[in-house]
Formats: sequence, structure tokens, C-alpha cells
Amino acid sequence: MTTRTTPIGLWPHLTKLAALSLFSLALMACGGSSSGSFSFDDRPQGPGNPSTGGPGTPGPELSSQPNRYDFANRCVALRSVATNQFVSVANGQLRASAPSLTDAQAFYMKPAALGSYLLYSSDKQLVAGANLNALSAAREANKFSLRVAGDTTVYPQPPRYDVEPSLADINAYRSFNDPLIGGDRFTFTQAGSAQRLTVGSAGAVALAAANTDAAQQFALVPATNCAEFPEANDNTAGTTFKGKTSDGSVLGMADAHVHLSSSTFLGGAQHGAAFHQFGVTHALNDCQETHGPNGFLDLVGSLFVNDFDGHNTGGWPTHIDWPSRENLTHEAMYWKWVERAWKSGLRIMVNDVVENETLCELERNVTRQPLRDCNEMNNAANQVGTLYALQDYIDAQYGGRGKGFFRLVLGPDEARRTVEAGNLAVVIGIEISNVLNCKINYNPLRQQQPFEETGTGLTENRYDCDEDEIRTQLDRLVDLGVRQIISIHEFDNAIGGNGIFDGTVLNVGNRENSGGIPSAEINALVGALGNPSQISPLGFLQSAELPTGEFWTTYDCPEEDVTPGFSGYYDGNSGGAKMTSISPTAPFDIAGVESPLAALGIVNPVCPYLGQGFRPGGPLACYPAKNQCNARWLTPIGLFAFQEMMKRGLIFDIDHLELEIKTQALELAEAQPVAYPFVSTHGTFGGTSNDQAKRILQNGGLLFPSLGNGPSHIGQIAELRAIYDTLPNPRPLFSMGFGTDTNGLSAQSGPRGNIEAGKEVSYPYELFNSSFLAKLPSMQALSPTPVRFDQPEERDDAGNGRTWSLDEDGSAHYGMMSGFVREVQLEGSAQDMQDVFNSAEGFLRTWQRTKEAQAAIARDGIATPAGVLRAAPASDSPLGPLRALLPIP
Repeated sequence: MTTRTTPIGLWPHLTKLAALSLFSLALMACGGSSSGSFSFDDRPQGPGNPSTGGPGTPGPELSSQPNRYDFANRCVALRSVATNQFVSVANGQLRASAPSLTDAQAFYMKPAALGSYLLYSSDKQLVAGANLNALSAAREANKFSLRVAGDTTVYPQPPRYDVEPSLADINAYRSFNDPLIGGDRFTFTQAGSAQRLTVGSAGAVALAAANTDAAQQFALVPATNCAEFPEANDNTAGTTFKGKTSDGSVLGMADAHVHLSSSTFLGGAQHGAAFHQFGVTHALNDCQETHGPNGFLDLVGSLFVNDFDGHNTGGWPTHIDWPSRENLTHEAMYWKWVERAWKSGLRIMVNDVVENETLCELERNVTRQPLRDCNEMNNAANQVGTLYALQDYIDAQYGGRGKGFFRLVLGPDEARRTVEAGNLAVVIGIEISNVLNCKINYNPLRQQQPFEETGTGLTENRYDCDEDEIRTQLDRLVDLGVRQIISIHEFDNAIGGNGIFDGTVLNVGNRENSGGIPSAEINALVGALGNPSQISPLGFLQSAELPTGEFWTTYDCPEEDVTPGFSGYYDGNSGGAKMTSISPTAPFDIAGVESPLAALGIVNPVCPYLGQGFRPGGPLACYPAKNQCNARWLTPIGLFAFQEMMKRGLIFDIDHLELEIKTQALELAEAQPVAYPFVSTHGTFGGTSNDQAKRILQNGGLLFPSLGNGPSHIGQIAELRAIYDTLPNPRPLFSMGFGTDTNGLSAQSGPRGNIEAGKEVSYPYELFNSSFLAKLPSMQALSPTPVRFDQPEERDDAGNGRTWSLDEDGSAHYGMMSGFVREVQLEGSAQDMQDVFNSAEGFLRTWQRTKEAQAAIARDGIATPAGVLRAAPASDSPLGPLRALLPIP
């Protein structure tokens, strides 16, 4: 999750509520549709579940003994075993009184989870027992567990949406050997009540306690003319590729940084979900319930685009204003859009569970939810439950356990098997600022420098974690299946300092997260960003925190051709950021209180550096004009955390680490018996030097940029390959995946602009056909068949909806990734295409190398290189002569 900010400007019209949202911005880390009657062509297509039948037909004939999953997205009628009559609907009531299939009610069997169904009638109502209700009013009573009569199997419950699962829950779910019991008689048990649909003596259908009577048993007979259950589209035709190349490698793209599970983070400020048990009309419903009438309460989203006129709140299918590449507080990764990306060649996805404590607290207080838990570790852990629930849901749509394309994996071997089978291997990562509960609370009286901190002492910085807590939380993450970790995000923590890439709003966030901001300073801080002086303090954030937070303490970033021995910067050509600083000619006021000198027109000519060691920053936002890097380098407990991460074999993501901490981490990695590889998954952030990039590649790691459009990505391939070409032989595999950061409050790639004639992304287009294989000849060994990609479109059975075009809208949602592949095909070389489709293999090799390094550490012990902990450079200060007189280290 990465904040990419837009210049804010002056807004003298902002209200106090808008000021709240301004502060929240400072804290952010960031297929063609069918209509009419039901068509079996609308069932998901993928491994183990090809398209079936045609409009109004029952699809492939069911076996004489179907199992409980085989009815997914099918049209059926229910025949009572007791009366041999079909269920019909009369006056809103279910009755088993129809003598023939012609007179029966047809039900669309929409899976809500594995083995659980919504029964959707031809007049678009859901069964809820004897009665029916509208889909818009769906509730637990509309869900029915389907079982073969007499089946007494204890099926494991899938981990629940937004609930942290236990290790026992995960193991039971993953290891369950489904008996796949078949039969010709089935029972329907209502969720919650545990009662079953039962046919009475007069044919009336009601709910009753479960028993073995024939009155509770039904035959499910293929039917036609079902109403089409609303669903989004992937707008594709064809089956995507699987297999491996002649040398045993896999092909496919790796997106190593997304936030598919982020639906509930930020205290609920984000709207929408990747799936919903009641379908797309609930997952992508009108966002007025979250963002208010006309979207006027979507203050964070408004600030991203500097547009306070609100937005159209309509969701599926019209989607007038969202999702879009810059409307980032709305769901952009609905599962059908992920399905389209998978069909275009996506084979590795790293989902980083994510949260922001400060934004969550802000939302909690504004919405008056005092009991809402904003602990980042807890909320990130809850999202693991969401991921397993999503896997279960997709499996259900595909007709059975393990049949879906979305597969959570725990190791590189399992991931490789998953990719070879043509599926999407999903790795769980974590990206939060207070990871392992290692929040820092600054003490202005501290004497210890970061490299010697203990996290204890009345006058020293205080940590919310110690070594025992770090071990406990790492074990918790491993048990949950987390396999990739970002150890420092957008704010300082006990481990060390974050890489600076935004010099204003995130600096304010750092002060709040590291101890709080004094209420008297809120007006001054907001005023510095262009807001009126009469805005009230942001009292919502003054909870139990002491106002001891600090701005980043900094030093001058190294410069190419200026700093001795510095090799220059990779991917961005600079480190750190230009900092917003109080002007030396501004009135000499402190904490928002105007001084008598200012009233006389006398200005302060000096902006003093009051950070630790009289460096810039700290309690006062005073900085020099040069790019500034974070002077909070690796701490002793940070070194301990890094070593514990390596002992557990976690994929080590260096993004967001301070520039020099990246070097300290490399020193640690290279001191181990087998060099521990690092990954950079979405553009490094805060700066990465060319030397660091070279060492990461040499150690078997990878560097993936944030995903731009096709030409942008091709340029980044060339930049990294130039560094790769300097490596000694033998060299590791070169690959270039990406990190889209989708759903992470990060603007997505825009349209190319100035598109050369003949290189437009025109719809429909085919991937994996002969012209595609000419650009990617290694794929010929997989014998792929073409997949057609129609224009991305959502539409209901009444014809309401919209389309998107990559050349006009950019990456409006995750399904637009297929257009990126088309751009690379049109504009790149064969080597560019190979580098992109090598990224899944490259990720798997780095993961395998990580496990080898872990095994070597377990065998030989963890090493600590000499001098790895050290102080950041000192800075010249206007108050330098006072250093000897003041007790500030």
C-alpha cells in the first residue's frame, strides 16, 4: 500500500470535516455479458470446468449420482421424494404440487460457499423456507447447505470473512479429503436455523427439524428458463494455458504486491469487496452506505483527485464513476476481474494483508465506533480469513473443492505445481507500519541513538514490542500462512526508519503514528498545507496518545557524482524527497500561537534543526533544500527482527526500507552461510542504489517495479537489464514482473497516449495465438489455445451497464491487466515478452533460494556482521555551536 499524492493547493473553502480528511490523506500508506434467460455459457471456465451447453440448455449431463458441488450455477427443478411432485411457487409460497417439469419452478443454484446455495427463482426471488424474498434483502436464511441424503460427513468450515483463523482451522480446511459422496436424493438445511426444507402432507413446503424422512428429500432435475443470477463478467472465451517449457520452467506473470483482501481496512472507509456470499449486487453495491449521498463523504478519495464535487455512487452494473484508476476507495479486484487477469497469463499473486492504525482510529472516531479494533496486526490477520473464504467461494463457483483457479500456497514447490496446472498461486504477505506490534513512541528527552536503542527507560524511546513479542508475532504470521513481509512501511517503527518518498503529508503521518501531534499544532500544520487558520484542531485523533510524535529526522541523501563511492540510483534517479519546510522568512510562531515579534512584522531568519543530534526534522519541520533521507537507521531490535525473519524463511521485501537500511540488510544477508535473497516488489520507495540493485540480483533476488503501462514497463526492463548485464557468470534468471498495488490506495496505470497507428488495444483481441507465440516462442511447448478478450463490460439482463477501454480509461480495474499484455505484445520485443512471462519462474526461484538460505541458517546458525549497526551522518545545523551545551545526542 503506497500513497501517491496529488498537489493539494489552497482550499480556503474547506470545512473542519474536510480538514479531517486532509489529515487522513497524510496518513495513507499508501467478458461480454448475456441477457435474458439463463445461459450455461455464463458458468466459470477454467481447469476442470469447461464451458457447458448453450442458452436454456442444462449443460453436460449430470452423472446418475452427482455430488453436492455439481449443481453450481445450474438450472434445476426440485422434485419431492415423498410426493413425487415438483416444487412450484404460488402466491409467494413454495408447494410441492406440480405434476410435471413443465409446471415446476426453475431455480438457479448460485453457490454462496462450497456446498451452500442460494435458490434463485425465475421471478428473481430467493428461497427462505416456505417464502421467498428479494435478492436485495438477502440474509443468512437464504443460504441452504446441500447434502446427499444420509451424508453424515463432518465438513470443515472455511475460515470466515474478516476473521482471523486459527492454525487448526487452516490445517483442517487445507487437509480435508472430500469424500465427494454422490446420490440422487438431497436435503436442504437452512443456514443458522439448522432446519430443513420439508414437504407437508398437503404439499406445502416449510422448515422443520432435521430427520431421515423422505419428506425432507428432493431430486434435483435439470431444468431450463432460469432467471440469470446477476454476476460480473470476465468477457473472455477460451481456456488459458498450463504446463511447463522444455527446460521445466513455468511461464506466467507475477504480481508481487496487491491488496485483494483490503475490503475492511481503514476502519471501513473502503467500499466494496472481491466477493460476497450473496453475489455481485452485494459485493459491488451502491457506495452511498459508505460514502454518503453523491459520494460527498468519500473525503479521502476526493483528496486523491482534488475534486470535492462528490461522485456517482452507483455500483454494479452501471459503474459510472467507479472503479477507475484514480477513484481508489472502491473495490477494483472483484473476483471475475481477477479471473480475466489470470486468463491473460497471471500465475503468481502476492496479497499483502494491510492496515493503517491511525487512519482506522480516525474513521473509528468520526463514525463513533469506539469498540472497533484498530491494531494493525489483528486486522491484517483477519484478512487471512477473507482470503480463504474467497478461495472457498471461487471453488464453489467452479463446481468443487480444489477446482477453482485461485489457490493459496504455502511453499515454492506447492506454488510451482499450482502454476504448472494452469492456476493462480496466491502467496500471503504483510505490509503494515507497526508490524509485529513494533510501534515506536518517541521521547524528546532520549539520549540513545537509533543504533544503540533499547526501547526501555523513562527518558528513552519506548517500543510496543520486545524480542519475545517479535518471536510470538512472527510465529503467528507463519501459522497464518504469511510468507512475505515488509518490515517497515511508511512510518518509523522500532525496527528502523522508512524510506522517504513524500516530503509533506506522510511526514505529518509519521508524527502522529510515533506518539501523536499536540492539538495546539494541528492548525499550524494544516495551515502550512493551505487551509484557513480558523479550522479547529483535529480532536478526533487526540485519544490516549501523548503528543510526543516527531517528524522524520533526516540527513542529506547521497548524490551521484557528488558523494564519494556512490553508484547512483536505480528506478527513479533519486533517493529520499524534497521536504516541505517551515520557511525561514515565515512569522516566528510556535505551535500555532503567533508571537509578539510576528505581530510587529519581525520575521525569524533561521529555521532551526531540532532533530536528534541537531539534524533536520524531529519536533519541528525544518529541512534543507536537498533531498532528505531518513536518519533513523537499523536498531538493535531491528537487527534481531531481521534475523528472526530469516530463521523462518520469510520472503524478505526491502521496499519502504530507508536507503541505508537496505545496505545494512544486504550486509546481514550476505554474511549468512547462503546469501539470503531479497525482493523489491513495487518500486523500492525511498531509493535503491544501482549497487544495491546489483547485489540483490547477484544474490538471487528480484526487483519488480510498480506497474505502469506497456511502454513504461518495457523501459524499466531495459534499465534493470543494463545492471543485470554487469553481473558475473553464472547469472540468475532475468525476469521483470510488477507490483500493481491494486486496492492499496495507489493510482493505477494510465493510458499510453500518442498511440502509434496500428498499436491500439482494439477489442476483441486474442492472446496465445500464433502471432502471440511468435513473440513468445518458449510458450509453444505448452501447446496453448487462443483466448479471446472482449471489451471489458458489465451489464445486467435489462441491458444496463458500461464498458471500459484501456486506451481511454487506463487500468480502471484488475481485469484490464490483459490489455497490458497486449500492449507489451504490440510495442515490445520478443525478449521483453519473455522477461515478463519469466516473472512467475523468477519469483519461484527466489522463493526456493530463500528456503535454501533458511536451511543453511538452521544448520550453521545465524551470523551477525561486524559494524552492521551504525549512526547516520551528522548534519550541519544553525544551532551547531550549542551541541556541547545541550544534552541531545
